[in-house]
Amino acid sequence: MRSGGLMIPGTTHGAYRELIVLDQRAVVRAPIGSTHRETCTLPMKGLTARLSLDLLDLQPGQVIEYMSH
Repeated sequence: MRSGGLMIPGTTHGAYRELIVLDQRAVVRAPIGSTHRETCTLPMKGLTARLSLDLLDLQPGQVIEYMSH
């Protein structure tokens, strides 16, 4: 099983390890058909989206529009 995770700087286990033991809630399965390179980008994309939403501080009823090229 391939999986991906995001190591947050400042935690006790560091960010660069060949092998690491993590709580199962800290990892997710890699999408079927994705390459290792593609899988590695997913956590950062999710973190960027989450931080962006937090910074927008949307109030109930407000919406955002997502446009893709």
